[in-house]
This record gives sequence, C-alpha cells and structure tokens, in this order.
Amino acid sequence: FIVKPFFDTCFVEILPHRTFAQASKIHPIHSRHSMDTNCIQYLAPDILDYLMKSKKAYRHLKNPIHKKRFRTEICSIALTMADIYPREEWNYVFGLANICDSVGIWSLARMNPHFPASSPKRMLIEENQLILWRSLQVITHELGHLFGLKHCIYFTCLMNGSNHQGEADASPLHLCPICLRKLQSNLKFNEASRYSKIKEVLQNINLMKDANWFQCRLESI
Repeated sequence: FIVKPFFDTCFVEILPHRTFAQASKIHPIHSRHSMDTNCIQYLAPDILDYLMKSKKAYRHLKNPIHKKRFRTEICSIALTMADIYPREEWNYVFGLANICDSVGIWSLARMNPHFPASSPKRMLIEENQLILWRSLQVITHELGHLFGLKHCIYFTCLMNGSNHQGEADASPLHLCPICLRKLQSNLKFNEASRYSKIKEVLQNINLMKDANWFQCRLESI
C-alpha cells in the first residue's frame, strides 16, 4: 500500500467496498446535483458520520479479534470515485477529515484532468501519472489531519491548505520541518528510514521528481 511509508510504524488494513446505498443503511448520505459539473455529489460530513458509526459498530461484535482491532484503530479513511462537497455553500472539496473522531473521506473524482467529462479510452502516460500524484497528495494530506496536523502556514508543505486544483498541485508530497517534527513526535518513526521507504515507493510508481527530493534529503542526513 503506497501510503503506508508516509506514516511509518502504522499498520494499514483495507476494508471491504461499500456502495452509497449500503452505507445509507447505517447513516443517511445526502446528495445533490452539481450545477457547474452536471454530476451527482455526495455530502462529505454524512460519509464521515457513516465511518464513525461503522467504528462504533465494532463494539457490539462478539469476535474478540474484531474487538481488538477496534481498540487499536487509530483512524479510518474512505476512498470514493464520486464527487463530494462539505456543505451547501461550497462547490466541492477534495477531501475532508474529522480530527476528533479520526475519520476522513478522500475523492478521486477531480484528480482526473478530464473531469467532469469521461476519461478517454486511452489516456496519456503523463495524465495517469498526474492522477496518481494528485491522489497520493490528497490522501496523505487528509491522513496528516487525522494524525493531528493542521493546515501549514509556515512553508511550502504537504499540509498547505488549498481552495482549487492549482493550489493543491502546488503543494509537495513532503512535510516541512515543523510538520515533520509534529508527526515524528506522534508516530516515533526514524526519519532516515521513513525517507528511504517513501523514496522506494515513489521510484516504483515512477514519480521520480519527488523520489529525487527524498533522495537528496537522505544524502543530507
């Protein structure tokens, strides 16, 4: 799982797929028709409430293994191909996290440079790489929130806030020194080991510009 090295020392588990209809049986998930994209959007806070209620449901399980997993679960984040929005006044949001409840939602919809149009049958290599980079940037950003990091206002950083795709694309995959120290204090990882694992993952998925950044940091440690 390519996100794991960014939060080294944590165990990652991929849970079963759920449709919005299935999730709505646990908590209603409202939707609307977007006026600017002509697409269906889902209310992100409702999805967060579903994730929280799903976590609470583990308390009623009889299987001790499942109960143990609930007790050790740090956070839960959902991935969707649907477009999402945080409230009626907003057009959309890339992702949303609730730090207090340790749940987050991440949408891939706007990672695609062809959005809201359908993707062509054959996409350029550069387009696929852009989607992959954007997806990795958004999920690591949202997970950063769940580990206690707020939007960074000090340096160019993974945790910079963004109001549109251009701003999001300007944020890097790495943390600034301040946010890195906060995360390290939380997770107790070894910085050199973390950088090495992230570099290897980025090389494997051919994000070489970012991989080279982490290599340079390794050489300076």
